[in-house]
Amino acid sequence: MSQQKIEQTKNTPLREFRAGGVRATIWENNHIGPNGTFTVQSVTIERRYKVGDEYKSTNNYTLSGIQKLKHVVNQAEAYLLTGEKEDGVDA
Repeated sequence: MSQQKIEQTKNTPLREFRAGGVRATIWENNHIGPNGTFTVQSVTIERRYKVGDEYKSTNNYTLSGIQKLKHVVNQAEAYLLTGEKEDGVDA
């Protein structure tokens, strides 16, 4: 079984959901494979915080951070399933 190289084009964020410093970003990645072009959507999740004048990010969460994490994950999931934000939820 041979592996063929898949060419990836530049990915662009489709949507971003925030709750406090917690952010879920939805990406759309276009790939060119042996059978043509296809699109894959993925989600990155991070918590941003500031130290002095510098912003940093982490993937560690406190209890309140977990609640915010659940919120943005639910928003991202709803968007991926329907292409729209959840009712009553700001993006």
